[in-house]
Amino acid sequence: MGANAMSYEGYEVFVCLDGHRWSHDVYDPGRSRSCPYCQKDAAWSCSVDQTNCEYEGPKLEIAEQAPTCKCCGQTTGPARYVVPGPEVKAVYVGVETDE
Repeated sequence: MGANAMSYEGYEVFVCLDGHRWSHDVYDPGRSRSCPYCQKDAAWSCSVDQTNCEYEGPKLEIAEQAPTCKCCGQTTGPARYVVPGPEVKAVYVGVETDE
């Protein structure tokens, strides 16, 4: 990289039509827009910029908690989320300053 090159750190969050949520690092060469649980395409996505540690993943509404085994209580599948609208984005968590 050149002297003026900027770095970028972050990840992408996806939700499919069935409400499954997954994420990938932006530099993951194996990342896919297909759901790892049901193989359906992503119905929604959001990029989370962590370059300066100022953003965290979006707050997604849970439609259905992850199923668990009745005997041992271990999670047996993913939670399902409400597919967000376009207004749902990463959340700013940085400290505001008066400059």
